[in-house]
Amino acid sequence: MKIGYVLYDYPLPSETWIPLEIEELVMRGYDVKIHRLAYPHIDISDCDFVLSHFAHVALRASEFGKPFGFVAHAWDIWTDDGKIFKEVISKPNCKFVGYISSYHREKFLEWGVPEDKLVFWGACIDIDRLRRSRTMGGNIICGGRFVEKKGLDTAIKAVPNITVFGEGELAPKLKAISPQAKFLGWLDRDEMKDLLEKSWLLIAPSRVAKNKDTEGISTLVLEALCMGLQVITTRVAGHKDLESFKGRVHFVEPDDVVGIRSLVGRLEHTFDLSARDMIAQERSPKAIVDNLEKKIHESV
Repeated sequence: MKIGYVLYDYPLPSETWIPLEIEELVMRGYDVKIHRLAYPHIDISDCDFVLSHFAHVALRASEFGKPFGFVAHAWDIWTDDGKIFKEVISKPNCKFVGYISSYHREKFLEWGVPEDKLVFWGACIDIDRLRRSRTMGGNIICGGRFVEKKGLDTAIKAVPNITVFGEGELAPKLKAISPQAKFLGWLDRDEMKDLLEKSWLLIAPSRVAKNKDTEGISTLVLEALCMGLQVITTRVAGHKDLESFKGRVHFVEPDDVVGIRSLVGRLEHTFDLSARDMIAQERSPKAIVDNLEKKIHESV
């Protein structure tokens, strides 16, 4: 079977889960073609089924006239209250819709997706790569795209000597907060694993941005849990699902600098790999592609 992927661009350093999906499909013998909207594209007119990430990209994917499934994440649905999402699900060739958290699932039902068209399509976690090979380091870290919803300014204010990875439009403002903070830029997969091994705590103080954008569910948080780190975060959107990781995920209110600082002073500097099995069962590339494969074959 030939599967087309319609994406805005590929690969992107902030979308690590998409290469993992594609690698798993290729290993299973599928012929995968990637159509990039940002640059001259590959012809996918001979594909049997199309997959896409993000609602606005899926709207373009629907124009190929092929049966397709897509998954919506965060800014593509929160900032317009699902307007484009609702347009995509009305397309007759839309065969299924992926959700990445229970919060998304309930929202999609509210927005009119029939329950039998929903499939869990969480962001893949690189379980095989994320295996600890040395004892825990002493870093406290935060990072990702430097955008308002990530709340990285709060993390830097709470821990002025924090290690920060990533890049984005807010870089000048974030770097001005604390001269003690260490900024690493974007990291590749191996560099990210190395940083997680050198760390004991991830701070991910997500918030709702002024344009209503907020998290889906942070891949970074799940990767940190696989590596045994403690996590401080908030309960925005899909992060409510993280309540199942009791004892490893600690919640504060958005923008709570004092609350984060207090937790940092109280938490034990120990790592715990107990979250790994749960994440592997639900969000490994194998688990996610199992879900997609079943839905694709039901649809063609």
